Amino acid sequence: MPQILKDEVRARILQAATQELLSHGEGAGMRQIARAAGITPGNLYRYYSGKEELVAAITAPVVEGLAGIVRRASGEALALGQAELPPLPQGEGCVGLVENEFRALMREILVHLAVLCRQYPEPAAILLHTASAGETLIGWFRQVVDQAIVRMLRPAGCGAEQIKALADAECQAFCAGVGVLLEACCAPQPLDAERLIDGYLELHVGGVAGLLRRGFASGAILPGEVEQNA
Repeated sequence: MPQILKDEVRARILQAATQELLSHGEGAGMRQIARAAGITPGNLYRYYSGKEELVAAITAPVVEGLAGIVRRASGEALALGQAELPPLPQGEGCVGLVENEFRALMREILVHLAVLCRQYPEPAAILLHTASAGETLIGWFRQVVDQAIVRMLRPAGCGAEQIKALADAECQAFCAGVGVLLEACCAPQPLDAERLIDGYLELHVGGVAGLLRRGFASGAILPGEVEQNA
């Protein structure tokens, strides 16, 4: 098959898959996508090994854009797939880190991500609503959260089960909140993205900073504990 024809078929597959995923979400199957693209299922599998690969191809502009945003915003300290946090200050220095540096970092990432989602609304919608598409991103974020919980939020005497519960709650809350924010930013009549993001970070980051501050004040979190438990 000439390359131009192959490219046309591939484009038709991606367009059909995008519409089927937007209409039916996880329920869109390969046979259904092949029928919408006007090809046989066997021909579809010659181009894509399965729905996961199709979803990855559709959402690539958003994922690749996010990877660049994370690298630039963190000064190359973080990258998707590379989750090792840089050294953190000891003791109460963590409060300032959370309130200032982390808030600024997350604000920059979320503002640019909102712009990216408006630029690629259909891939962004699929990424937000298809579990398989978000697994890599959530897995990466979970690694970051695990480190942050252990290194910043670990109260004296808290065991592995409590740490896991905190990490689970934080990851689910943050990811769910970001998903709601991005949907609101990408709506047909989008709300003010920056104001939404500032309000979210005020609630979320302010709550974490308050937990740290109270922990140090009460002695539940010991001043030298951050590096000891890293």
